[in-house]
Amino acid sequence: MLCQFTIGKFKSFKNESVLDLFAENIREHEKGLITDPYDGEAFLPVLSVYGPDKGGKYEVFEAFDFLSQRVLFPDNKVRSDSPVHLEVLFRVKEREYKYIFDYRQAVISEECLYMRDLVSKKPDILFERIGTEYYLGPGLGSFELQDLNPSLSLLSCLSKSDKSNILNDAAAWFQSIRYVRYDDTLSLSYENLFPILSDSLEKGGLLLLDDRGFQPDSNFFLRIIEMFKDPILNKKGAQLIFTSGDPTIMNSAVFRRDEIWFSAVNKNNESMLYPLVLFKLNKENSVYIDYGKEYTEGRYGADPDFKGFRSKEEDP
Repeated sequence: MLCQFTIGKFKSFKNESVLDLFAENIREHEKGLITDPYDGEAFLPVLSVYGPDKGGKYEVFEAFDFLSQRVLFPDNKVRSDSPVHLEVLFRVKEREYKYIFDYRQAVISEECLYMRDLVSKKPDILFERIGTEYYLGPGLGSFELQDLNPSLSLLSCLSKSDKSNILNDAAAWFQSIRYVRYDDTLSLSYENLFPILSDSLEKGGLLLLDDRGFQPDSNFFLRIIEMFKDPILNKKGAQLIFTSGDPTIMNSAVFRRDEIWFSAVNKNNESMLYPLVLFKLNKENSVYIDYGKEYTEGRYGADPDFKGFRSKEEDP
């Protein structure tokens, strides 16, 4: 389960931005929240990222993909010419992990993995690495590791010979991430996505749905959102993060305010992330609020690229 994703440096993100899936203390759509049985913490099953195409929303997904590729496929030729600093806080079973990854000049300059037991509350250092020098925490036992290649992930190297499953579980979490985007080989229809959706719900993974180059009608996302928010269908705690430019579904009947996020550039042309919940709620309209209307009017910033989205009922 994803708790937080921190982008310190990646492409247009130059300063720290945090995508937070811890549920805020607001009384909105509480039945759909994912509750961790080990400590009762509540998490979001769905998170949407809005904003102009050049505001950085797609780079959030690219950062996820870059990190996963470096962890899972150390020989992969995925590279970045600019410095990268990413952090991810996630949970697997009774453990909470914090993974820190810093990448500069085509090598991994820093990599750390910390763990907290959700039952005993005990924190542990699993490993800390600077360049090719590393420290292994006492909880890992002994590992025989040849000289560490500066471009290889230590998590990937150690997890292959981990008999305790502490590192295996962490690496497996990255494997559970599915990044789906429209391209020439995939038509993002509900029917084509159904096997992927079913797999995510069955296994409890993280699904990243990139709408770049794709303009669905409103019912497309509504059907998917309903699946992930249904505690009967989503028994394993699967999570959906998607980008969208469609304001017609952005309302209080569909989303909690902490499930709507924006990505925009500041005056220095640097991307930043912020949630709708930061804005004061107009209690006079608290029964039903059309956030999409307020968004297109410019109330929340991250001015959209208007694409003429329509609901199913408006189709000719």
